[in-house]
Amino acid sequence: MEKKSGFYGGKIGIWLPILFMLAGMLVSTIIGGGLARLTGITFFALALGFLLAKDKKNYGKITLKGLQNPMLGTIIMAYIMAGMTRPSSATAGTTGIPASSWSPAVSVGILSCGPSGGSRNE
Repeated sequence: MEKKSGFYGGKIGIWLPILFMLAGMLVSTIIGGGLARLTGITFFALALGFLLAKDKKNYGKITLKGLQNPMLGTIIMAYIMAGMTRPSSATAGTTGIPASSWSPAVSVGILSCGPSGGSRNE
């Protein structure tokens, strides 16, 4: 059984990095930050989690284990592809939605509900 990693700040300390990441992604999507800003937000969220973790070594192990998750690679690729298709779809006028409101986060949500994202093969 894997050892749990405790955080300073109790239950709020556990959620601070996640809330920081979600708020940063939301702001980045609204003001149009792109992949460079998302990388910075992710780094600072991981750093905040590291600073709040009581057992730094265990936090590092858990973080690396999470980064090795195959679903993370799928989500990152969907985000990158959505960001690449945004300018071309906005100039072609094929979205039916104003270009200012079409964001990579919305595209990731749409792509994740596709045939492979929303179904389970049993």
